[in-house]
Amino acid sequence: MIIVQKALAAMPGAPDLSIGKPENVAITNIGTLIQGAVQEARDRITAALVGLAVVASAWAIMLIISYFFGIDILSGNITPPKAY
Repeated sequence: MIIVQKALAAMPGAPDLSIGKPENVAITNIGTLIQGAVQEARDRITAALVGLAVVASAWAIMLIISYFFGIDILSGNITPPKAY
């Protein structure tokens, strides 16, 4: 690179081929950016699994209520339990 700069400086009418740094660009450690993205993805997957567990437990509670009390929430068929 230094040789190219010296060669261009030796030529009086040579154009400037340097590329400047963009104004609003911050050069940071890419490892921390990737680690942050991985942590965010891990948190989203954890939240999704917790949500599925909540839905599954609500469904199980609904089945238990249906079995013991004779109330079927999905079909709208609510029958009172029979006294023996």
